[in-house]
Amino acid sequence: MKILFISRTVYSGEKSGISVATTLQYEMIKSILGNNCELFKVNPVKKKLPKKIWNYFWDKRYAGMTTEQENIIIDKIRDEKFDIVYIDNSLWGFLAERIKNATNSKLYVFFQDIEYFRLKSIYKNYLKVNNFKSCLYYKMQFRLAEPNEKKIALYADKIINYNKRDSALLYKKYKRKSDNIIPIFLNNRNIEFDTYDSELFDSKCTSLLFVGVSGYEPNIFGVRKFITEVIPYINANLYIIGKGMENYKTEFEKLSLKVNVVGTVESLDEYYTNADAVVIPIYSGGGMKLKTVEALMYGKTIFGTKEAFEGYDIDYSKVGGLCNTSLDFINSINSYKPQKYNKNSRDIYINYYSNIAVKKSFKEVFEK
Repeated sequence: MKILFISRTVYSGEKSGISVATTLQYEMIKSILGNNCELFKVNPVKKKLPKKIWNYFWDKRYAGMTTEQENIIIDKIRDEKFDIVYIDNSLWGFLAERIKNATNSKLYVFFQDIEYFRLKSIYKNYLKVNNFKSCLYYKMQFRLAEPNEKKIALYADKIINYNKRDSALLYKKYKRKSDNIIPIFLNNRNIEFDTYDSELFDSKCTSLLFVGVSGYEPNIFGVRKFITEVIPYINANLYIIGKGMENYKTEFEKLSLKVNVVGTVESLDEYYTNADAVVIPIYSGGGMKLKTVEALMYGKTIFGTKEAFEGYDIDYSKVGGLCNTSLDFINSINSYKPQKYNKNSRDIYINYYSNIAVKKSFKEVFEK
């Protein structure tokens, strides 16, 4: 059995959740199938502006895909006779149509989320704050996502996604059920945990951590809302790390003296270890949040929104708290007696969201 794994984000060098998640998926499948799994990296063809506009609005290709790339992929599949073509996103519907019409390969697709709904939820958030530039961008994006997802849902032989919500949304929008649900995961690491139990003392939470790249708009929307609506009413300092976040240092630190923007870092270990808790104020999106499983892996207490915990089967009270409003965050943080290490979080990670826990599920996708 030969598999061609097609991706734009695997080994992209980005520190975004999608890049990490797709790279781990490829490495997982590679560990199961060995040399029978080959990676094809989609490298967007550089086009001048008129051709870019044509590519988007006439050809309806985006997320790095072009008709030129499709031609290369189709020729490769035909020449090397792959049994399965695995696409790691739902945005290349026209490629899926061509694969099914021009080859005999089975088509497997991993829906990282239902992009139509994810992008539309972001669009609606920006409508609330009258950010018309972002509104226009995301409106164009979810309208481009729709025809691509419709085609890929039609032509895929097998669809995989992260959680029941996305499976339900897939059926609601495209009348197609997912075949496998496999949660997001991270490779286990041997981390030295500070198990000092500060709950034994009359201590207060003084150090909160937010992790997220600046290039993902819901991160900026959420952390800005947290700074303006939560930070004034708690005693803790907020540390913000993530690729490109240094670009917001002036703006965010000007809003409050309790905000410290670190930005891009080589290692997360020090920041996770020192934090009393992790906050994930994300109000729109789809799929599952990698920052949530990352915090679980580090054994941290998490205060997050419903969107932050979407797809995770956990008892919120044991890992931290569900906070859907700014008042929820304020009350939860002010009543929290900090502990550097939350064993419940770590145990949930090991049992359900580590590479060891999900490997069996990936094996079943190909064994059947």
